[in-house]
Amino acid sequence: MAIPHERMHDRMQDRSLPDIFIDLFHQLTALLRNEGQLARVELSEKLDKLIGAGVVLGAGALLLLPGLVLLLDAVAEFLVEGGMRPSIAALISGGGALLIGVVLLMIGLNRLKAVRLVPNKALRQIQQDVAVVKETRQEHEHVH
Repeated sequence: MAIPHERMHDRMQDRSLPDIFIDLFHQLTALLRNEGQLARVELSEKLDKLIGAGVVLGAGALLLLPGLVLLLDAVAEFLVEGGMRPSIAALISGGGALLIGVVLLMIGLNRLKAVRLVPNKALRQIQQDVAVVKETRQEHEHVH
């Protein structure tokens, strides 16, 4: 049930300053609790995405390994058929794969570093809430 504006205004004027501050404290506590819940949800969503990406990457790597071994063996065999010694062919094939693997790992690590687990939305909201509380307190201090 909505309280008419006049009655609400009269009721607010009947309240003492300590009552107003206690009410403000309770509201601020509830607000910060809600912001904390928002931060946890946002962090959980980011972790779920990160875990999902990790599972897919792991499955892909697991399936690529046997194919890569066979491909490298075929490259080495091709080099041997071209007249190269088997040990040199294996060294070239394995070395090339190693070089490509290192480059891919570096790219992957850089992308992983770019994933930020900080709950940015919740932090922005908390900063706005704190700014409003500070502003309200300063306005109240100037009035009294």
